[in-house]
Amino acid sequence: MKWNLPMFRALAAVAWADGNVKAAEADALVRTAKHVGFDAAAVAEVERMTRERCSLDGFTPAGLDAAASEYLYALACMVRAADRDVAPSETECIAKLGDLLGLSVEARGRAEIAALTIAGQLKVGASVFEELSAAVSPVNV
Repeated sequence: MKWNLPMFRALAAVAWADGNVKAAEADALVRTAKHVGFDAAAVAEVERMTRERCSLDGFTPAGLDAAASEYLYALACMVRAADRDVAPSETECIAKLGDLLGLSVEARGRAEIAALTIAGQLKVGASVFEELSAAVSPVNV
């Protein structure tokens, strides 16, 4: 899978959904952009996305296959819980992202379970793990 700026825009939109982006969320997005090999201009664009509110308006999943779409959705689920508080607006944003990605209920469930599993394996803080667990739809478990 090749990362692109629209994918980061989707993740930043989830981070912004509660009205603000915490420093740790912004740092994680920027570090990831550097890690995947973005050039300086693309990293600067990701940094801008963490400073200036963005949304999913205009987001298109161009170039993403089904697996990449599920992966992006799973990452978005982790972003939703990253600040240790899952706001209803974040859940709505995740649902909209799933719609835009064309993910079925089953695919969303797989992605949510994957996010929960990854969070557990990374030994994230207990509150993040609890928030992510609570956010996983009971229908998908």
